[in-house]
Parts: sequence; C-alpha cells; structure tokens
Amino acid sequence: MRFDAEMTLKDWDAGRLDPDWFMGRNSVSKDFVIEKISWHTTVKGNPESREQIYERTWAIAKFLQDHGLATRCLASNISELDDDFEIKRSDVTDEGFEFLRATYDRWLRRIDRGGSPSDVSTLDRALRKLRSK
Repeated sequence: MRFDAEMTLKDWDAGRLDPDWFMGRNSVSKDFVIEKISWHTTVKGNPESREQIYERTWAIAKFLQDHGLATRCLASNISELDDDFEIKRSDVTDEGFEFLRATYDRWLRRIDRGGSPSDVSTLDRALRKLRSK
C-alpha cells in the first residue's frame, strides 16, 4: 500500500487505508495531510474564489483550536494563511481527527450549497454529539 500526502479522509472511508496507520498508532513519519489550501486554489475551474477558500479554511482551523481539537496553534488569524497552509493528522488530537472524519465533508457540502463558512453551528452540533457518546 502506498502512503502519501494526497491520501484523504475519503480514502479512509473507502477502506483504502490501514486503520492503525490512519489513526496514528504508528510512527509520526507516516503523518499525512488532511487539508491543504493549494489543493483548492490550483484547481482550474474551481467555482470557489481564493477568498472563499481562505475563509472556510480559517473557519475550520479556528474551530479546531477554539475547541481543543488541535495539537498546536494552526494560525492566529486568517492573514497567516497562504497556499502552503495545511492541516496534518499530527495537528489534531485523536478526538479532533474523529470529529473531522465524522463532520468535515458534510460541512463542506453545506458551504458548497451556499452556507457561510463562518456559520459553525453544524460543527458545534457534531462536536456536542461526538462528546456525548
């Protein structure tokens, strides 16, 4: 099996990754990127503007930080983001990773349907549900 930075949460859901590796039970050398701004800004024909991409990336980074789901300060404000900004598996706690697996794609779909990235009510509800288990 090949491991690289292009593997995503969808690979997990499709069963293409070893669960022990994906959940971080192996060495940090097998860290992977969950989200990277340039994955979206370099796509030709992407209907999202650069500003929209930065806004939604900042919204998720801030949410992770504000709720103790990040292992480090990802960014202090949106102006610190650039195309190289990424969120790796090692940047989130185990709970943060589980949260992203359960919620991130659904939240992105809501934004794609016209929702505002600054409206994190979907994320709040999902986190409450996760923490109530």
